[in-house]
Amino acid sequence: PITDSLAFEALAGLAESIELAYMGSDLYVKTLEARKRMSYASMISGITLANAGLGLVHGLASTIGGYFNIPHGVVCGTLMGAASRATIRRLLKENPQSISLTKYANVGMLFSSEIGKSNEFYCLALCDKIDELLKKWTCLNLEALVLQKMILCALQVTQAIKTILCNIQKMKLLKY
Repeated sequence: PITDSLAFEALAGLAESIELAYMGSDLYVKTLEARKRMSYASMISGITLANAGLGLVHGLASTIGGYFNIPHGVVCGTLMGAASRATIRRLLKENPQSISLTKYANVGMLFSSEIGKSNEFYCLALCDKIDELLKKWTCLNLEALVLQKMILCALQVTQAIKTILCNIQKMKLLKY
């Protein structure tokens, strides 16, 4: 219960501040206040993760980030919308009364101007908002980063094969 209330309070501040903190404002005081709320939300996310346990996104992010040398935050941010959407759809199908759906919906309400909609609506609105912010502010998405790394790896392997074949040919072990 304590981590839930801390997380919800921090997410409420984040919902009000994220766009202003990122885009800035003509009024320095407004931007500074938004960035304070974002810093608080960041701190609380660390505290709640440490006390509530890591979820699907964090589990995948360490593996993907380590394997492809992609920053942890980029992987987490990129996976958050899709992982949440998959989790929500599964819960709606298997356990529509889940407390987790209520929590997703409560957070979704923070990011939606709609009133009186269903929990499912707010859950999916949250996922849509995550995707929207990611598209709006990310120059490279996860697929592009992984593709870059794979192309680089393929080029290195190709060059290594050429070098090996060249050396074999020089040793007259192979004739073309």
